[in-house]
Amino acid sequence: KSSSLVINALLVTSVGLFVYVITVIIQQRSVFGTLVRVSPRQFPEIWEIATAAEERLSSPPVPVCVKRSSEQNIYTLGFWGQPVIVITSQMIDQMPSESLKFFIGRELGRIRAGHTWLRTLLHPLGGAIPIIGPLLDSVVFGDWMNRSEYTADRAGFIACNSLTTSVISMIKYSVGINLFEKLDIREFLEQINDVKSMGSRVTEIVADQPYLGQRVQLVARFAL
Repeated sequence: KSSSLVINALLVTSVGLFVYVITVIIQQRSVFGTLVRVSPRQFPEIWEIATAAEERLSSPPVPVCVKRSSEQNIYTLGFWGQPVIVITSQMIDQMPSESLKFFIGRELGRIRAGHTWLRTLLHPLGGAIPIIGPLLDSVVFGDWMNRSEYTADRAGFIACNSLTTSVISMIKYSVGINLFEKLDIREFLEQINDVKSMGSRVTEIVADQPYLGQRVQLVARFAL
């Protein structure tokens, strides 16, 4: 009797996972119709930035598309087959070219590291799954998600070839362009030690994102 319960539970889980994967694929394909592909004739300045990042990372060409949105975001779509990097119009409008190179480099790094398939399942359209998303991101895959962010940061640094650009880009993305102008970088860097004294690695794992101070410190250590 216990074995049949286990088999039924595995069957239900498998069916649920299959349905979810199909839903993710359908969602992503429906989004493709709203995207505008970057090319030498369409958004040539973005195409040049992406090409430069690919060359720095020795990456094969990856399609980059623009999505109209009032939010700053960049993410990669693709469960299998050719991945596509999606960058929002707001991010293009707000970020300077070197910062865009850093962020595109981060996505290329995810692809090269093989992180795309799981991130696609967890963040089908660039955002977490409603209700269970935060639980999966923090408790189940929290450590893996953090490590994947650190890997992406290193790739972004290689792409833009500037520690200053890497750090400024991360901070701008975290606090926003307007607030960044009022930020004291030196005081922010002093927070790194404060954060270390406040908690442990466990608290970082269950947070929505790895601590920004920790990301800055690790990318600086990698760069130097």
